[in-house]
Amino acid sequence: MKKRFVKLLSLFLILTIFIGTTVTVSAAPPPSYIYCEDIGYDYVISMSINDSYDLTSYYPRGTKSISSCTYNSDVVDVEYYSGRYYIEPYNCGITEVYIDCYDRNDFYLETISFIVAVFSSQDIRNTTTIYNSYFPQSSYSSRYKADSAYIDDPYVDCETSKYSDDFVYYNYFIQLYGDIYVDEMGFYDTYVTGYSDVACISVAPDGSYNIALTDVTVKLVWWQWLIKILLFGWIWY
Repeated sequence: MKKRFVKLLSLFLILTIFIGTTVTVSAAPPPSYIYCEDIGYDYVISMSINDSYDLTSYYPRGTKSISSCTYNSDVVDVEYYSGRYYIEPYNCGITEVYIDCYDRNDFYLETISFIVAVFSSQDIRNTTTIYNSYFPQSSYSSRYKADSAYIDDPYVDCETSKYSDDFVYYNYFIQLYGDIYVDEMGFYDTYVTGYSDVACISVAPDGSYNIALTDVTVKLVWWQWLIKILLFGWIWY
C-alpha cells in the first residue's frame, strides 16, 4: 500500500511539473503597454483615402503658419486652404508627419507629431479594432554584416465588424534609441555593432492602435572575432 502511494505521488509530481512547464513555454507574456506620446508622437490619425483631415484642433492657439515634413511624401501631404491646414492623402499606407507651428510674428511655437494611417473606403467601412499586440520574440539578434536582418511583424489581437472577416491594419516600426538603425518596415542595419530598443505601432481603420516593444542586437560571431584579432580585421573588416 505504501509503495503504491509513493508511485501515485511520484506520478502526480511528474505530471504537475510537466503541465506547469508546458504552460510556461506556450503562454506569451503580455507586452508592457505605453502611450503614443512615450514613443515620440502626439497623435494617431486614421483616415480614408477620399477624405481630408482638418488639423485646426491640433495646432496651438496663435498659429499663423505651419510647415510639414513627411517621411513618406507619397502617402500624405499637408496643404492650406480656406484658412485651415489639412492632411491630404495620396495613397493608402502609414507614415509620420511633423508639423512646425509659428505665430503671427513668425516665432516658432512647437512641433506636433503624428502617425497617420490612410485606408481605402472599403477598409474604413469594414472596421477592424485592435486590442493588443506583441512580438513573437522578446529580442532579435544578428551577426555583424549579415546579408539581411529584419524584425517579425507583431502578433495583433483584433476583431472586425459584421461587414467583413478581413483584418485590416498597418504596422510602423520605430527606433526608440540605440546604435542600430531600424526602418519603418522593420529592417535593421547590420554594418554597425550595438543595440537598439524598437517599438512597432499597429493602427486600425477605426483609429484604435497598440504598441509592441522589442530590441535588436548586432554582434560579432566567433569567426569574425578571429578575423578582427588575428588578421587585423579591426583595420579593414
